[in-house]
Amino acid sequence: MTSLSDLKLEEATEAKVGLIPVEVSYRFALDETTMWSQACTYRTKDRSELTDLVRLVEQSVFAAKTAIPMRDVRNGIVFNFRSGAPVYLTMEESLGREYVNGALNGVPLVLAGSLPDELRKWSLRSKQAAHAAGATCNH
Repeated sequence: MTSLSDLKLEEATEAKVGLIPVEVSYRFALDETTMWSQACTYRTKDRSELTDLVRLVEQSVFAAKTAIPMRDVRNGIVFNFRSGAPVYLTMEESLGREYVNGALNGVPLVLAGSLPDELRKWSLRSKQAAHAAGATCNH
């Protein structure tokens, strides 16, 4: 798997964060595609907000743990760059667990269980993300 440092997330020019509210449930498990159609989404191009997102991700990856495929994708981040392919990070909801299953560009990895809540906090304090033009939510 490509390491986070190889991806150069700090060079992202835009990010989209997708969050399914914890209290929302579905009769079916969401995958990496359907999650985005159901999620509250927040976009930002603000450099300080992008830096915060990169810091949250870098502090949350546990390479030493054995990852398993996700059963229900509930949250994600897409990092876009001026040139090059986007980077996709998706994850399950932690529901109080210490670790959560996730995927980086489709490759399973283990993340800190605190990351989904940290992303929610980020979305609440984000200046750019909260603007009506950049935030959408069906819930």
